[in-house]
Amino acid sequence: MYPWDEIQPEHDSTLAIIHECVKRGHKVAVATPANLTIRDSIAYAFSSVIKKMDKVPAQFKSFL
Repeated sequence: MYPWDEIQPEHDSTLAIIHECVKRGHKVAVATPANLTIRDSIAYAFSSVIKKMDKVPAQFKSFL
């Protein structure tokens, strides 16, 4: 997936999949390569959890 500031919501299928997963009640987390680490042969990611909003703020682009 592209960096967040380069996402084109109307063309990005990954963003549509994330949206659908959150809409269906699944937990979704996003991590960047800079936030990945390995300790004792176990992979870890420092991630941000995506939460469902009741109303999308006006400044957000929509892909629907």
